[in-house]
Amino acid sequence: MKQFTFVFVLFAYALSSTSYAQGGLELTATVTPGFSTILNQEDLNRNHIDEYQSSFGFAAQVTVGHNFTNHIGIATGLGVTFLEQNYIKPSTKHLIKALHHTSDRQFSYLRIPALLRIGTNPSAPNGFFMRIGPHLDILTVAVGNTQFPFDSQMPDEQVNYYKKVDYRGQKSAIFNTFVLGISVEMGVKIGLTDHIGLLILGHFESSLSNVDGAAAPSFFPSTTTTVQRYWGELEIQQRAHTFNLMGGLSIGIQYVLNPAGYSMSSYRRPKGHKIHRWN
Repeated sequence: MKQFTFVFVLFAYALSSTSYAQGGLELTATVTPGFSTILNQEDLNRNHIDEYQSSFGFAAQVTVGHNFTNHIGIATGLGVTFLEQNYIKPSTKHLIKALHHTSDRQFSYLRIPALLRIGTNPSAPNGFFMRIGPHLDILTVAVGNTQFPFDSQMPDEQVNYYKKVDYRGQKSAIFNTFVLGISVEMGVKIGLTDHIGLLILGHFESSLSNVDGAAAPSFFPSTTTTVQRYWGELEIQQRAHTFNLMGGLSIGIQYVLNPAGYSMSSYRRPKGHKIHRWN
């Protein structure tokens, strides 16, 4: 995944330099509250032990882009995202909240997006706005929390998966540091001034590469595959691919400077205009 990091950083640098050097510069800042899911088939199969519950997610990002035409442009920037998955023991589900036995997993990532923008003329007062493209997420926090029922007299627990070490004292790759994903935002821009617009966008994102690392089967439920080898049998722990998913509503501000398709060189004098020269 180091190659992905290099490509995204290079893309960001090149795009930023190009955008400031040319017309059609577009800046956006958005916040996205929504619902998130850390989806794994083997976790779903354990619903009789840990049942999935609705979970809160959040993302925020700032982008800089360049519009090549009135309808197409590209953008990149920097963002943060928080994803969570809540679970509850079915035996406590119908009890009062103080008696619930719950747990969760929480991830925070630093995000570098590479987005294709499609929409109406950025200088139009109102219009359609859409962005789609890949993003590289860099893991910064990975924790798990367990909340025991009040009557159990057991203290709540937190596990920092990001700092777990193996028997050799080396950091365990429970979750991958780099996760490649894709996101799409679609909605409307409402003009506030000649250059500033309010963005209201439906948002959906999904990881593409596996969220779990090589050590995940040792910490979470997994299948054990027996491999027959000529010197004997070898048992290998395997775990299904894990996806990060989030859907929500993005609210943001768009600032367009010198919209694409307009420049001083494109100005045409009205017909009949005469140039007066001083003798």
